[in-house]
Amino acid sequence: MPACRLRAAAGESGGRPKALDEADLKKARALLRSGEYTKVQVAKELDVSRHTLWRALSDETAK
Repeated sequence: MPACRLRAAAGESGGRPKALDEADLKKARALLRSGEYTKVQVAKELDVSRHTLWRALSDETAK
């Protein structure tokens, strides 16, 4: 059995880890909700690109 199928059977997805975890997303939402930060500023604060932040927030709303 290929290694990827063994990992899948064990509940592991493999691949690259997410750049933003749930704590980072919670912080990003709070900063954006405050109205004092733009998405660009929040991305810099979290040390990710604008696109990464935008994608993580849009993926979250799509669920």
